[in-house]
Amino acid sequence: MATMNNCILSLKQYLLHSKKILPTALTTTKKIDIVIGNQSGDCDSIVSSILHAYYLFSTKKADNDIFPILSMPEEDLKLRGAESVLLKNCGIESSDLIFTDQIPWENIHTNIDKVTLVDHNVLSDSMNFLNTKIYEIIDHHKDESQYIDNVNSSRRNIEKVGSCSTLIAENYLHASNNNIFFNNNNNNNNLLLDDNMQNVALLLLSTILLDTMNLSPEAKKATQKDIDIVNKFQSLFKQWDDTTCKKMFEDLHSVKFNPTFWLALSTLDKLRLDYKQYSSSENNILGISAVLIPFETFIDDKNFIKDCISYMSMKNLNVLVIMTMTLVNGVPSRELFIISRKENQMIFDKIIKCLETSDLKVTLQLEDNLKRSMDNYNKNDTNNVNGDDDGIVTRCYSQGLITGSRKVVAPLLKDVL
Repeated sequence: MATMNNCILSLKQYLLHSKKILPTALTTTKKIDIVIGNQSGDCDSIVSSILHAYYLFSTKKADNDIFPILSMPEEDLKLRGAESVLLKNCGIESSDLIFTDQIPWENIHTNIDKVTLVDHNVLSDSMNFLNTKIYEIIDHHKDESQYIDNVNSSRRNIEKVGSCSTLIAENYLHASNNNIFFNNNNNNNNLLLDDNMQNVALLLLSTILLDTMNLSPEAKKATQKDIDIVNKFQSLFKQWDDTTCKKMFEDLHSVKFNPTFWLALSTLDKLRLDYKQYSSSENNILGISAVLIPFETFIDDKNFIKDCISYMSMKNLNVLVIMTMTLVNGVPSRELFIISRKENQMIFDKIIKCLETSDLKVTLQLEDNLKRSMDNYNKNDTNNVNGDDDGIVTRCYSQGLITGSRKVVAPLLKDVL
């Protein structure tokens, strides 16, 4: 069993201990296991990474020391307002966590024995040197059918639920049959202290509520399993009734969608805050940034187009897609902006043609009729969204399918590549 598993530790103690022994683990030939979330580094990815590693550690299911890795540089956590608030509410600081930029991957990747992917089922391009190490997958996105030889069906839990944290919570609740984490009596027979159990539950419950818009039927994100897990937590922790859960969601949601927070960010920070990258067999690279302010506000940033070009150069992108989502009287509104250099216009045109002539336009309910049409921009405007003088091509749509998040759109655009 894992050498860290000499005693039962609280989540906080486990994270501190993992961080403490990391330098030694990085300088020896000893085998280690890691759990890593998707490249966007959102709340679901962070919580799933931390808590699945903790689950494996606490239930003694890991053969080696196991480390939760957050898929972002450490400095990027400060860009994630809701995530930072939730972690702090549960007593977790940035200094307790392990980030990708703290790992010398080129030196230690041979030490890694098993990799568990949570909240994604295909490694990002920058991490694909770990392909042969994939051992387990827990995810709620479209199954890309990768690593079939590595990951058998018993270790491949991919289900279209509202939040990956729902699947993580399901493991915890199942383990509670043995009184490891939670039980109906909430008594002292548990191996972990009550306040620790509450922090674990709070991380999971808050993330599920955030991902499913508080189980809102209108958002069409919550499945019956999400609802059942939330109900189970409410039965275990009586203080989390519907009113409390609603406030819990609204507090985090208001941070996530806070326009003051978003407007204070530079264009580059807006683009990288919630970003994912995809590549094709022809090495075409597509980047998709999710932004929680209206596009019309976004493009008021000085040098918006030039910053987009810089970001595309930084990431070596053929095409950049910006997906916006805002709330109008509580109802989601989405937009889709596509930008490319003219040297990549063939790929750009292929995506646009597919959007315009296939079922995608109907599926996503796209309309090229935003209030501030791209054609109305003055060519002398600093932003010059038309891009004729900057060697770029753009297209912008309103998107009627409010459930069409990046989880839905990305596979469709990847197919076009």
